[in-house]
Amino acid sequence: MVDTLKPFEWNNTLREGSEEIDIFDVHVREIQPIPSKSSMLGDLWSDLDKPEPSTKPVLRSNVSVDRGLEYWKRYAEDVKQQITNAVIGTEPFEPKISEKEYSEDEEENTTINRDFHRKFQEQTKRNQEELRRKREERAARRREHEEELSKMRQESKQKYLMFFNCLGLKLRFEEQEHNWREWIQGCKQCISKLIELFSQFVSEIRRNYRGLKHLNREDEADLQTEISFLLSDIMNTYNSLEDSFEQLTNLESRFEDVMFNKVLKKCIAESATRLLKAYNTAGELSEHASQDNFQNLQNTFKGFTPSLIYSTTDLRRICKENSYSDNYENVQFPQIRNQKSYNVVSSDV
Repeated sequence: MVDTLKPFEWNNTLREGSEEIDIFDVHVREIQPIPSKSSMLGDLWSDLDKPEPSTKPVLRSNVSVDRGLEYWKRYAEDVKQQITNAVIGTEPFEPKISEKEYSEDEEENTTINRDFHRKFQEQTKRNQEELRRKREERAARRREHEEELSKMRQESKQKYLMFFNCLGLKLRFEEQEHNWREWIQGCKQCISKLIELFSQFVSEIRRNYRGLKHLNREDEADLQTEISFLLSDIMNTYNSLEDSFEQLTNLESRFEDVMFNKVLKKCIAESATRLLKAYNTAGELSEHASQDNFQNLQNTFKGFTPSLIYSTTDLRRICKENSYSDNYENVQFPQIRNQKSYNVVSSDV
């Protein structure tokens, strides 16, 4: 059995300038740096196990050389093992999962799913409660709107009776301008209120129904209620304008030469025509809720403004500048009887 030499004993045995030292130096120089990639491990082991022969003659007569080479081989084996451990420590591997570990993971996943389901239900409940609260708020606003419209219609009738029954009924516009200004303002207010309600409708659709990009089945019933409320608002405004138009028609039957009266009738009739178009577009949205129909409805309301009803300043300009034309003669109020019927929900719902 060959004795094992320690490094310092080996160094004492191998003397400087001897052929044994040359042999050792050759092999030490041939030890390469450890590659970073594990794919080079086989080449490294091959280099360590099979070093290229030295060009210098090797003397085997001295037993100290054999002892030195034996130690070097053992040292090389130890280096190989260290390299193997290092590579294994850096390369990813999939350890086998025990049944206990798998059971624990499955239980953890079940807990996560249960928590997610609970949080989802809680969020859904909060969303439903928020929608219910908003529906109640919108219903209250619509009841208020209907009350305001009813009040304005009554005031408009009273003003009309005052004009009609006034002794002598001086219908020169300049003498009655203040009263007409208030009457016109009532017509403008009902249009302004509808525009405000429509703006709220658009905001609700974008926020609660994602602009109709993806409509869930659970949302369809609520959406239909929202559209029905809007249809109701449109019809209330339409009825209010119809009352105003009838008042002007009755006044015209008694005083045929009143020019500004006919101009106002034209303004109100055109506003009502736009309302019927908006009514039909909202009905199409009710039948087929889509982004295109939603956009069409918004486009319909773009040109609907209180300025459609001329102010007293506009009326004075038209009457004085002889801008009056035959377009203001024989104006008829657009009838809804030729329009398609849609589901309209009361504000009490």
